Amino acid sequence: MVQGFGLPQIFYTMTMAENHWSHLKNILLKTDNKDPLPSNCPFHIYLHYHHRLASMHQYLWKNPNLTDWGNWLHHFERDEFQNRGAIHTHGIAYLSKSISELIDSNVIRADMPDPNSEPELYELVKKHQIHTCDSRCGGSAPSGSRCKKGFPQPYSDTTHEDPNSLRYIYRRTKEEDLYVIPYHAPTLFLWNGHINFQYVTTHQFAKYMTKYVTKSEPSEYFDISEPDAFRKHILARRLGSMELMILLLGYSIC
Repeated sequence: MVQGFGLPQIFYTMTMAENHWSHLKNILLKTDNKDPLPSNCPFHIYLHYHHRLASMHQYLWKNPNLTDWGNWLHHFERDEFQNRGAIHTHGIAYLSKSISELIDSNVIRADMPDPNSEPELYELVKKHQIHTCDSRCGGSAPSGSRCKKGFPQPYSDTTHEDPNSLRYIYRRTKEEDLYVIPYHAPTLFLWNGHINFQYVTTHQFAKYMTKYVTKSEPSEYFDISEPDAFRKHILARRLGSMELMILLLGYSIC
């Protein structure tokens, strides 16, 4: 891909937000056994999620008048499945605008919007884009330091590449911006769920591709009821119902 197209402009992550998609619940209430609990309907959830993602591609991301990032040229995506069974997608996108042009247009933001001038966006960012420290990032960092995910982020008057890290520093000018995860506002409006948009750097691209897009699935040892000591332990993957179902049905995760 790099030989053919060079570096992409953005990374993105789209996360399923079944608890916030009210129309999904209405669909489930009218389908099959009328069970509205998403975890009990993995196939319907998967189809709904990918229909939303395909619609995002077709009606938003490929419309330069709405995205402000120029033409959508190429992309690569990979689905992953969280322990609770929810699906999320990691992707990279090649756009006709350069990163410097995207920055000039403030395409990727990391600020808390003004509740008076952008009330709807303010509520969406507050609901979906605020990092909360927990065990996954090492818990709240001591005063003056950051958690493993880099929060709180530094103050900055501009969005620029940080020469001392693999990432961009995003414009954050007030205290409530420091825990905001970068987002693309038009996508957040339509998706109504957690997203993560970031600009690409050379080294970060290599890390991203190996860690997220092409990484192997986790595996572990399991004990099974087997009298033969050589067969008592097996190396295997723990699969959620949604992932197992789409693999059995031959759906692609890339």
